[in-house]
Amino acid sequence: MEKIIIIGGGIAGTAAAISARRTNGNVQIQVIDHERYMQYSRCGLPYLVSGEVKEWTELIQQDEDLLRKRLGIELYLSTSVKKVDTSNNRLIAVDLTGKERMLDYSKLVFATGAIPIRPTV
Repeated sequence: MEKIIIIGGGIAGTAAAISARRTNGNVQIQVIDHERYMQYSRCGLPYLVSGEVKEWTELIQQDEDLLRKRLGIELYLSTSVKKVDTSNNRLIAVDLTGKERMLDYSKLVFATGAIPIRPTV
């Protein structure tokens, strides 16, 4: 069975997982993200801090249960990728407790986002 692992659970990773599911109902899909919660509006964080948004749950944009139960996508949250072995199509992921998990894949998608650069002004 074909198996896709997506590293990153933000908007790009979530979109990749949903698109893969729509394209192939039989493929096994796993999403690995270092955050505890899936896709949420990072742009909305200032509104949460200011009090305009009352609850942080209002920033969540993707329901984990929908991804897990309805679309059959496996989620590894609070988990980071420690090593990628591209010659053997395998990676090692580690969760917050330090438990390591070796995962094999047919296809690997990197959707880790970007880190902003602060210009010197």
